[in-house]
Amino acid sequence: MRMTVLSTALASWLWANFVYAYDLTVSAAAENQVISGSKSYTVPQGTASVALLYNVYSAEYPYYVTAQSVFNDVWSLSLTGSNGSLYDISRQVNSQLTQAPTWLANSTTGDIRQTINVSGLTVAGPVTLQIIATAMNVGDSALPTVVGASLEQAPQLTIDAANPDIINTNNNGTFYSIPAIGDTNTMQRYFTLELSKGDAITVKNVTVTLQGSGDLMEVVHQLPIPSGNDVQVLAQSATSMSLKVRATVLNPASTVNDNPPPTRDIAYKFRIVGEDNTGNPVSAEKTVTGRRSLWRMVNLLPGRYGIRDVGHDDWGARGTYNWLSQNASLINDVDDISGEHGKNIGHNTHQYGTDIDTYHFYRFSGATSGTDNYNKLSNAAVTAFGTLLANGTPNPTPPAAALDAVNNLKSFVSATRDGLKKLADLGTVSALYYSIGSAGSGLSNGWAKALIETGKVTKTTNNVPLTLDLGVGSWSNAKVSYNSVHNNHVHVTLNRPAIGE
Repeated sequence: MRMTVLSTALASWLWANFVYAYDLTVSAAAENQVISGSKSYTVPQGTASVALLYNVYSAEYPYYVTAQSVFNDVWSLSLTGSNGSLYDISRQVNSQLTQAPTWLANSTTGDIRQTINVSGLTVAGPVTLQIIATAMNVGDSALPTVVGASLEQAPQLTIDAANPDIINTNNNGTFYSIPAIGDTNTMQRYFTLELSKGDAITVKNVTVTLQGSGDLMEVVHQLPIPSGNDVQVLAQSATSMSLKVRATVLNPASTVNDNPPPTRDIAYKFRIVGEDNTGNPVSAEKTVTGRRSLWRMVNLLPGRYGIRDVGHDDWGARGTYNWLSQNASLINDVDDISGEHGKNIGHNTHQYGTDIDTYHFYRFSGATSGTDNYNKLSNAAVTAFGTLLANGTPNPTPPAAALDAVNNLKSFVSATRDGLKKLADLGTVSALYYSIGSAGSGLSNGWAKALIETGKVTKTTNNVPLTLDLGVGSWSNAKVSYNSVHNNHVHVTLNRPAIGE
């Protein structure tokens, strides 16, 4: 049963998350009842622009929003003048998982500033502008959504936009790798900041803060503008400036404790400081939300194999960390999880930090790699036919190597079935991929799949097919698929919603 009243403690926590003291606040109440409020302002003649500041909080986030539940509260905010609407926004809270303004870890949108040109309205005299806010509980009367808003004269310095860079990933570019304490990122990522400023304003420095539910660390601390590759001036005029600013961890090194990862959702807060021609300081802030974190998984893995990527290839989501904490014993040595920031490291998947490439469940003696283990499996399948005569009947005097091969194949099938089943039984695993067995040495394409699922393997010699039956019966699992890409390893795809991702 959902909570039906907003406790005093929760209310206090709510207002604490509204950093700005807003003139107007509207809180949803009874189910399907639109609660509205308004605030009027007189704007002096000659005013060029005003700033609409607002923040939205919803107790539906994260649990009910992440689940895309029926408790899809609605809120709106508008600014009107004599010529009609100057600004208007309306959202259902579920949409804000991906649609701006997206939710921060503290269940708010963060403080948002919109600069609005009113010069055409104030030429002849003062004007009256009105803020109107609404909020409505949907599904029941519990867990309110709250809108706070104010209007003030536009500042002399604003960050109008913070546009992220584009890198080669199979995700949407919103995944950022957070290094362990003392480490740094190998691939640096940047945002382009678009500034508006008074012509008497000199921009001095920039600070970038990595945020989770609170501040995690300053990744850029009061660096001068410009400052090498970290802060670059792309364009500037008397009243505007475009900056390219590093947002990843380089100098200083990470101070974020990632054991366990403190957050799934991250944000970047940019703060620009300048001064006017009398030396008085001015500043502007903008927070970019809707980012996801990736963390090093190396300390949770049973072991590693394969070739390491320069920027590391064991980056996992927070949900993957939690999964490994409970289930690492079900996998073997790991090759890849994800590249830095989910970048493409030769996979069509592995973009979210929720795919794991692990070693075969059965290791043949002397195998030096995943591919070598597959080759030894193939050789064992061919050699095992020494236990049959040319007519397919049992060989009364089979070579020792053929008997060893049969025993190895039985062990392979048993270990593989057991390993795949234990993973497939988990609701947190959505799919598994493994070796199909490519054609060669008389074995047809699909021989490894047949071996695992039927306990049989067929080899063709001089156009005569022979089938060897290990006598281990049949087995299958709906979560397991087979292809040649995974001949040399097992691929585990975690169920993202089930692990909180």
